[in-house]
Amino acid sequence: MGKKKEGFCHICGEYVELTFEHIPPKQSGNCSQVNEISGDVLMACFADIERLPWDLKGLKYKQKQKGMGKHTLCQRCNNNTGSWYGEDYVIFSNTMAALLAKERPQPNMGVSFTIEMRPLNFIKQVLSLFCSINKYPLNTNISEFILQKESNEFINDEYILSMFLYIGSIQKLFGTSILCSFPDKDNDKFKTISVSEICNYPLGFCLYKRNKDLKDIIGTDITYFSNYAVDEYSEVNISLPVLTSNSFLPQDYRLKNQFNVQ
Repeated sequence: MGKKKEGFCHICGEYVELTFEHIPPKQSGNCSQVNEISGDVLMACFADIERLPWDLKGLKYKQKQKGMGKHTLCQRCNNNTGSWYGEDYVIFSNTMAALLAKERPQPNMGVSFTIEMRPLNFIKQVLSLFCSINKYPLNTNISEFILQKESNEFINDEYILSMFLYIGSIQKLFGTSILCSFPDKDNDKFKTISVSEICNYPLGFCLYKRNKDLKDIIGTDITYFSNYAVDEYSEVNISLPVLTSNSFLPQDYRLKNQFNVQ
């Protein structure tokens, strides 16, 4: 048996033995071997100007036999989020995988559809995944929103959650990144954006912290899913962009021909 991992549960904050949380849920297809590349390795890779962004040859990685995930949740939070919300994520994700297999859309296209789902359950599962990839506390209000099953009081004035269809082979689990843009001839102001990302076929998500510099988001805003009641079914009409990624940079969903490769 492996060594027990102790720490603060990323949702409730209790210091306990931590359980493995699949990110995304195992039954959505996240159950096969993956190679995890650490942030330190990727930073060194970015410094190599002669390496193409999608060239991973020779990079040090950690092999995970049971899919992407981390030891981040106490047993209670893992069990509760899985039993309360996990099925809704799995059904939606597997439906989107079937849709992509049938329609075969190309990157940067859009797909519109109507689906019966339980929006509040779904968004709570997504937010629990974001808690797992960020250090505790991501936000105590988000934790309370997840742990109080009946609650639909998400902090819409602080965060935006967006979603898109993801057909890339590079899986991304990014904790909060601070992206900066510096003044230039078209913009005389220094700007920052705070965002966390999860990308694993067939879905991608971005959790943005609202601020005055946030003008555009990647994907479709689904923050309104929090307005529904728990276990409430609804027919949702939604349009999602189809994106891929060829680098491990945050917020980078360019096609290979969009890179300035010499």
